[in-house]
Amino acid sequence: MYTDDERIRMFREECAGIKKYQSRIRRIESDLKVLETKMMDVSSPVLDKIGSSPSRKEKSLIEYLERKTYLQNEIDYWNERILWVKETVASVDSPGWQVIIWRTYMEKQKVADLAEEYLVSRDHIYKGRRFYLLRGLTDERMKELDRLKSVYEEKFE
Repeated sequence: MYTDDERIRMFREECAGIKKYQSRIRRIESDLKVLETKMMDVSSPVLDKIGSSPSRKEKSLIEYLERKTYLQNEIDYWNERILWVKETVASVDSPGWQVIIWRTYMEKQKVADLAEEYLVSRDHIYKGRRFYLLRGLTDERMKELDRLKSVYEEKFE
């Protein structure tokens, strides 16, 4: 499906996007607060009216509810993207390498600094990180990432 280099590149891109995803979630949450405030001023639809169309306020409520659902779905989507990275790191079967993968990809720490801290060569960290990360980036994990990306294209673009 994907080459090893493509898997690592895609994982690196997802890690780089985490801050952007978190920022997007915060913006959406603030939009939701504004929307909920606007919804307080709108009366709910009257269900026992016969033969008349909904008022402007009633139409606004429906639009607000649709917008709220859309925003909540988008928050869920970005949280799933973040969770994919966390679960991928957690799927690495060595806790020590999980830490190294997290620190180099998520915290952007330099391999040279980690090599000095752990008293090993940089080459050892590069090779070990690649080996263990590829064990976590299974075909199933990559299919899940593809699915998440296609969901975004369908729902939010």
